[in-house]
Amino acid sequence: MNVAEVKDSDRVLIDQFLDAAWSEDGLRPNTLAAYRIDLGQFSRWLRERCYDLAGAGEPQLLDYLAHDLSRGGAARSTSRHLSSLRRFYRYLFREGIIAEDPSAKISSPAIGHSLPKFLSPDDVVSLLKAPLEGVVLAKLGQRVDKSEDMICLTDVSQFDAKSGIIRIDDEIITYTAKRTNVLEDCKRGEKGTKAAKHDSGASVSKLLFAPLRGQAMLEVLYATGLRASELVELKLNEVHQKAGYVRVTGKGGKERIVPLGEEALESLDKYLNFERPELLDNEMTNIVFLRRPRRKKNEGKIKKPHQMTRFRFLQLIREYAAIAELSGNPSPHTLRHSFATHLLNNGADLRSLQMLLGHSDLSTTQIYTHVAKERLKDLHRQHHPRG
Repeated sequence: MNVAEVKDSDRVLIDQFLDAAWSEDGLRPNTLAAYRIDLGQFSRWLRERCYDLAGAGEPQLLDYLAHDLSRGGAARSTSRHLSSLRRFYRYLFREGIIAEDPSAKISSPAIGHSLPKFLSPDDVVSLLKAPLEGVVLAKLGQRVDKSEDMICLTDVSQFDAKSGIIRIDDEIITYTAKRTNVLEDCKRGEKGTKAAKHDSGASVSKLLFAPLRGQAMLEVLYATGLRASELVELKLNEVHQKAGYVRVTGKGGKERIVPLGEEALESLDKYLNFERPELLDNEMTNIVFLRRPRRKKNEGKIKKPHQMTRFRFLQLIREYAAIAELSGNPSPHTLRHSFATHLLNNGADLRSLQMLLGHSDLSTTQIYTHVAKERLKDLHRQHHPRG
């Protein structure tokens, strides 16, 4: 969207609305940016037809939504646009800027409810092992042959974080959090090997960097069901290792407490003690999960460490999934769905699940009951003699 194409009077109203949404509801920057884009697009469309936001009525809103659908827009996207317009016009009506809410009587387009994608417990275990298997692949320059159990890192206890070694049968693989000897060995093709590439096309040797961080992020995500944004923004003072829980600030600035399991606590402890100090590189930050300090262009200095981004974490999960030979392009939200589905399948009640996930409305959580029902139907069809 070109902001210059939005009328000045519309821009003032949009800014006022976003300021109110931020101060009253604590909306996140990404949510506010989405509102600005939606309202800016509508303002530009209105301007071409000699209207402005305050002067638009129900007919203009209906025409705009029909225009959106006629261009091939998905019903879900159009529904989201309408949601933005509704909130905006409710604000204008509340503040007395308009006499009537033009969106009040408009119904959302019908959209189908797709069931959340989730991983089986076995697939989750394979994904959780992938960061350390990435070290093995990078060193040995070949894919782990799980069928022959050739070089399979089957037990995380084989990893000694303090000494920085991995033991696989008679071979000892050494690594540090920084790119050093092991990666260089791979690049040179030591012992006749080359840095391997997996299905996504990225070099497996890249996964050598900070495997404890990768494993800790996956373990914490699966143990807590956090949103990706909540995970990457997690701060040290929100992690209570001795008590075994994290205090999370979710959507709308709402806080909740989520327990951490033993595996997640162990992985997190290894990362905090042995990898994070190297990533920190004597700088000060309260963020738990850090990215690699990068060199500035044309300078020899190193940039300060900064927090992991959602996009980079998505990339890492895709790379780990390729190592674990998982299909379907899992995302951070796939692990959140897996967390919820596995809890529900093992007897958790919806109200408790709602609190753990940070859903404001129980109906949002109820989608996982449909997942459980579909799973039961599949099991019945597969195993019942008259299925």
